[in-house]
Amino acid sequence: VEQTATGGQEKDRLSDRQRETGNHFTHENMSSRLLQLLPGTIRFEVAERTPALRERLKQLPNASFREVEGRPLELECGEAKATVVELMRLLRQTETELVSLDIEETNLERVFLHLTGRKLRD
Repeated sequence: VEQTATGGQEKDRLSDRQRETGNHFTHENMSSRLLQLLPGTIRFEVAERTPALRERLKQLPNASFREVEGRPLELECGEAKATVVELMRLLRQTETELVSLDIEETNLERVFLHLTGRKLRD
C-alpha cells in the first residue's frame, strides 16, 4: 500500500513540475517530435528531364530536389503528402509525363533504424 501511495505522490510531483515548466510529454507529441527527425522522400521518374523542369523542382516549397544520373529524381520533404500534391500540380503545368512514383513517408520504424542502426525486430 505504501508503494502505491509513494508512486502516486511521485506522479503528482511530476505533474506539478510539468505544469510549472510547460513540459508535457505525451506519447502523441513525442511521436510527432521523433517523426520530424527524418524527411519524407518522394522518388519519381518522368518521360523527359528538361532544364526548365529541374528549375521548377528546385523551387518547390519545403522540399529539397536531388538528381543523380541513372536514378529516379528525388524530393526530400517534411510533409510528403502536401509535396506530392505540389509535384502533381507542377507536372500538369509543365505538361510533363510521370512514369513512376514512390513515396517514402517518415514513420517510427525508420526513425528507430536511423537512431539505432537496427530494425525494430533485430
